[in-house]
Amino acid sequence: MWSALKGIIFRHRIILLVIVLTWGVYFIALFARMIDMRPEGFFVGHQNVWSDWALHTAQANTFAFKSPDQWFDYHPLFADGKFTYPFLTNFISGMLMRLGFSLSFSFAAPSIVFVLLLLLGMYALLFQITWSKTASFLAMTFLFLSAGFGFIDFFKDIADNGWSLIQYPPKDYSVARQYDWYAGNISVGLLIPQRAFLLGMTLGVWILALFYYASSTRVLTERSRKKLMCIAGCVAGIMPIAHAHSFMVVAFTTALMSLVFWRQWRLWIWFAVPATILSAFFYLQFVAGGIQREHFLGWSPGWTAPGGLWSWIVMWLTLWGLMIPTTIVGLLLFWEHFDKRQRTIFFAAFLIFTIANFVLFQPVRWDNTKLFWWSYLIFSAAAALTVVWLWRQRWSGKILSVILVTTLTMTGIIESIRLQRIDKHTIQVTSDEDIELGLQIRRSTDPSARFLTAPQHNHFIMVWALRPILLGYTAWAWNYGFKYEQHEADMRRIYVGVSEAEVLLRNHRISYVVVGPTEKYDLHVNENFFQSRFPVAFSNQNYQVYDTRALLR
Repeated sequence: MWSALKGIIFRHRIILLVIVLTWGVYFIALFARMIDMRPEGFFVGHQNVWSDWALHTAQANTFAFKSPDQWFDYHPLFADGKFTYPFLTNFISGMLMRLGFSLSFSFAAPSIVFVLLLLLGMYALLFQITWSKTASFLAMTFLFLSAGFGFIDFFKDIADNGWSLIQYPPKDYSVARQYDWYAGNISVGLLIPQRAFLLGMTLGVWILALFYYASSTRVLTERSRKKLMCIAGCVAGIMPIAHAHSFMVVAFTTALMSLVFWRQWRLWIWFAVPATILSAFFYLQFVAGGIQREHFLGWSPGWTAPGGLWSWIVMWLTLWGLMIPTTIVGLLLFWEHFDKRQRTIFFAAFLIFTIANFVLFQPVRWDNTKLFWWSYLIFSAAAALTVVWLWRQRWSGKILSVILVTTLTMTGIIESIRLQRIDKHTIQVTSDEDIELGLQIRRSTDPSARFLTAPQHNHFIMVWALRPILLGYTAWAWNYGFKYEQHEADMRRIYVGVSEAEVLLRNHRISYVVVGPTEKYDLHVNENFFQSRFPVAFSNQNYQVYDTRALLR
């Protein structure tokens, strides 16, 4: 088996080197600079990273600095919730920190490894679908430069303000907020900020590539094919703690292929048994029971399109440009040349795309994009074949292929240039003095002591003190399926100092109350209430932390 795999690598060594030297270098340069620990505090290199990596940092710090028996005691942003977030990528970073590596290294190094594996896995999968090195590389490029027609607005802005904008595009031109589409480029929206998605897609493409290869190759012995299936099944088994949406894609696609090729059941079983046993264990242990709401899934025909069929078509032309039409042309051109496996994987991609246009898998509609981008990956294979076919035609075909490539990548090129300009959009997550206060609280308080804070996504108590908070960022609490409304109402009543505030503090087992800028501005804190009743346990120039443990005795 290994000699056959070495032969495959040797035959593809040039294109693999090209992939690493282009997209590999691009992503390495991004991840290596994405975290910056300065004397002034904790900084990150993009607004989307600022939005997401505070929670990831809190999780990684928990694995790094808390006792293993406390890792899963509570959800980091909701003390009364189960910790069900797919934690594997943050667990890896936490273990690196336990070994003594810095936070920056512990986040950057795994991300670089994952993205390099992602590139190789994507190529392995796409080549089996297209049987073309050129089309496979082109499909990957379509994915990483994904976006719609936003480049038209960019060139309008250039006409008004000059070509200097090319050095730093002033905004994300792929955003379409009318459709809850907050980033049209997969790197900007998901691969960089959403660490679980990066790991999930990396594992997912390798599972599908190994599954596809083991089921179709005649080069390997039956025993080697079974080994590959077993490896793919074991990797699939850990997907519930890596990334939920990618797990759904892998489960759906492999199940569909197994159904279509049911006569190979003796081979499928080597995948199905370890995948089922391991995924059931991880799901039941870490995921099941975390959703508190009765209606977590939603029915939303047309996804976020406001009207009927035509409105839906306009939406996808706006979001993805000519990707879907080009994909359809490619399928029509090559359908007769595809074998049954190729047809099945394209069918799976269209089914996933269709289902995600009808069913919301989380309350926040944006999260369905984690399924749409999987479909985009497979669609890109057909689109790339279309472009390659056109290029081989007469001059009119070559011209059309250039137009298609330009249309499918221009907005993504603009987004990718902007994403690399980390010097222009570095944002502080936590100041140095607030980090120090968090570390002081971590050293001086019981690990299970509950804190009342503002529902802030990057609150230093959650990220650095590593203590349970009554309620964090409410949009996340809603999206994770927690029933938090009463907690939020009680939190607001406590901060304004209502007559039953002490009863509420006792009922929620609050040991400390934090009063700082966000609490004062958003929650209208009655500071006299706390100053007259509770001692200040910790403080800096921004925060006072009141000790309310006397109420719990």
